[in-house]
Amino acid sequence: MVVNNTDAIIELKNIDDIHPHPKNELIYAKEFENISKLTQSIQKHGQLEPIVITSKNIVISGHRRLSVLKSLGFQTVNVRIRDFDNEIEAIINFNVQREKRGEDILNEIQYLEREVYSKIERRGRKKKGVNFDGVDKLTEYANRYEISRTSASILLMIERNCPQLIMRIKLKGNLDGDISLHKAQEMCFKSNQSKSEIKTDKELKKIKAILPRVDRKDLLELLKTTYPYSIMGSYSKLSKVTSFELDEEKFARLEQKRTELITNLDFLKTLDAREILMYNKVDEVNNLNISNTTKDTVFNNLWKPTDIFNVEETIEEIQSIKPILKRTTSNDEFNTIRILTHSLHWKQNVGRNLKYIVVDEVSGRYLGLITIASDVVSIQSRDEKIGWNTENKFKQKKINNSAIASTIVPTQPLGFNFLGTKLIACLTTLDRIKNDWEEKYGDKLVGITTTSLFGSKSSYNSIKWWKKMGTTSGKMLLSPSEKHYQFWHHWLKENYEGYERLIKTENDTIVSGPKQKIINKIFQLLDISSSSFYHENNRGVYYSPLYKNTYQFLRGEIGEGDLEPHPNKVGNYDEIMEWWKVRAINRYKKLIEEDRIDNEPIWYDKINQEDVREWLELRGVNPLIEEE
Repeated sequence: MVVNNTDAIIELKNIDDIHPHPKNELIYAKEFENISKLTQSIQKHGQLEPIVITSKNIVISGHRRLSVLKSLGFQTVNVRIRDFDNEIEAIINFNVQREKRGEDILNEIQYLEREVYSKIERRGRKKKGVNFDGVDKLTEYANRYEISRTSASILLMIERNCPQLIMRIKLKGNLDGDISLHKAQEMCFKSNQSKSEIKTDKELKKIKAILPRVDRKDLLELLKTTYPYSIMGSYSKLSKVTSFELDEEKFARLEQKRTELITNLDFLKTLDAREILMYNKVDEVNNLNISNTTKDTVFNNLWKPTDIFNVEETIEEIQSIKPILKRTTSNDEFNTIRILTHSLHWKQNVGRNLKYIVVDEVSGRYLGLITIASDVVSIQSRDEKIGWNTENKFKQKKINNSAIASTIVPTQPLGFNFLGTKLIACLTTLDRIKNDWEEKYGDKLVGITTTSLFGSKSSYNSIKWWKKMGTTSGKMLLSPSEKHYQFWHHWLKENYEGYERLIKTENDTIVSGPKQKIINKIFQLLDISSSSFYHENNRGVYYSPLYKNTYQFLRGEIGEGDLEPHPNKVGNYDEIMEWWKVRAINRYKKLIEEDRIDNEPIWYDKINQEDVREWLELRGVNPLIEEE
């Protein structure tokens, strides 16, 4: 953060005109403990390294040198003159490579938090993945002490709750370091746990005085949802009663799990939407329990041109493509394609689900996937355009007449080179899907929702059968890594008596995508601040009305017998293929001309943490992979 840099110029200054920075001795209290070697060096060789001072003659780097030079009787001193946006940060940065006492390390962190980052926070607008004004605080700490960003977040947690432990952590340059970061985390957790349990006689008397006046049922209701008592409760589905037991071992185990969850969330909130996506992808691929035989079979059956650089032959192959929808219940085949060919991690929706593999009838190879599921209960922009309200959706059960295309996935290189996403999106409107929905669930399907992956720019924008309805609010709770989410989701399901209300609509049907409600409830019961773990990813919202008067039907203004065919031939197979092939061929020709053809299929089977680390480093963030 240099304002005026005359770094190349070395000047000679009168030593009496130069003054130590007033904050330096407060940060580095132990700085002058052992300067005998430096004294001997200057006696023998003189001043080898200039002192860095500001234009006001205040020392930024070289306080030890200045002290020795004065003690040895030097009258003049070599200096470099530089001015800094933040002098405290500059002082600390100049001391990165020096060995320090533990107290110095603690002072560094405390001064950085108080004098540097707090001031940036007050004036800066918070950004995704970056803390303030383009300053990535966790990366700054990670680089300074040569630790990961996850470790940096743990370090700051310890500084907030157990600052004295900072002096003992084995950090770069800390001569007093005798414990690991994770050992310090464990000690801090135990310390805070014991503190919370200690009550004075006076405090206990106050509690005892209040308790007799509290209704037993009210007290029980309060305990159910108030941390830490909430994690000591156990709900019996048989008796429908929540009981409490003081099991110290169980409590300590759940407290540790809670700490691990918060650490994971602290790590994730440093990532932007794309970084989170890739992080989750590693997690998903590593937990995919599919045989190598199935993987190899699927990979070898992905559609691709015989020779993508042979223009005439490739265009003929595009012209001959004849997609068919193969409805499937085979999780292995479907999951292999879904997980290993698409960047977004896959989570099957609760409730209604129809899964299709899109196959080219001519070649027998995979073109993509479609999943049609129970529609999302509330999307403000969509509901406003339709004119939908809770009366329509729940009491009239019109939500059952709408679905969401939760999976619209082309295989690669069909997707990139030939607008495969547009093809699969169009195929979701086919009469085949409407008929399957009605046959399986007994409700007429009159419209389909979908959302883009990132922002409002999407392949769906130019498809005449999909209407842009706006964007999502974008404000969502961070979803923890799968292992953390699964643990606490299971705990919630088994111990929280209101769980069923989280996953069902007002008309007692299973909702699509209840995960946000589940996460919010977990946060509430564990006393984790939801406001600290929101992230923004505004998605485009799209809707395909399958009938001319779909919206009137969904508002309850007309019955099924009044539905009219759409004039734009929505769901017409021949119309779809004619529309897509023209655009696919034009897209392919343009990529050939621009030498931008992607000839490699996307296949995530070999993805690992190092692959993602490299990808993230190219985005300017290092390191980002959470340590176990």
